[in-house]
Amino acid sequence: MNILSQEAGFDIKYTIFDSDYQQFVKSEEYKNNIAMNDDKSLFRSFFYLTNKNRLKNSIFSFNDIKKFKSKSIELNSKMEGDHAIFVLKTKT
Repeated sequence: MNILSQEAGFDIKYTIFDSDYQQFVKSEEYKNNIAMNDDKSLFRSFFYLTNKNRLKNSIFSFNDIKKFKSKSIELNSKMEGDHAIFVLKTKT
């Protein structure tokens, strides 16, 4: 990202890593051949069910989601998350 911003005439002022549990859920569902529009997908149920019922058809337990959330926080703190916000400033 640094090279890209430099070539565009910017410097990276700071970076915020903002990954969440979804990075793990989507990967695990993909590995298990569960498409996002499948009834077993946590993300399909995310849009159609209340919080209590989201895990009903999912392959994940409540504890799995808690672990994924903790792992995301850990990775973000190490600047290793899979999502990031780059705040740029023009070169001086």
